[in-house]
Amino acid sequence: LFVLGKTYEDLVASFTDNRELRKILYAMNGGLPPSQVSALIPALMFRHYLDGAWYPRGGSGALRDALVQRIEENGGELLNHVRVGH
Repeated sequence: LFVLGKTYEDLVASFTDNRELRKILYAMNGGLPPSQVSALIPALMFRHYLDGAWYPRGGSGALRDALVQRIEENGGELLNHVRVGH
């Protein structure tokens, strides 16, 4: 991997000299100075964005519904707004 051993500052500098663009790209570094961030993590995040976002078919509600269905199929019960004692 070409990013190993590089800082995020080094990585961004290898792509552009534009200071404004660098500031935008540095926004992904978790609040640390780009000179203190490994280039690996932001590079992996960019790769993830390029591959596209993933989400459950039918949205997050479909995931919830599938979990509730499985719980109920196995004899469980989902209770909302119920105080649980110890």
